[in-house]
Amino acid sequence: MEAKKSNLSKLVPMMFAFFAMGFVDMVGTATNYVKADFELSDTMA
Repeated sequence: MEAKKSNLSKLVPMMFAFFAMGFVDMVGTATNYVKADFELSDTMA
């Protein structure tokens, strides 16, 4: 039982990190599309 809890306590932060990286990648891609659609400069985007 203790080994299972230890594995879970290591897995949750790692999964959260992957979720955060995926979200940042998605926002970066969306920003590029918005920049192109609204003809924004790099500073404005």
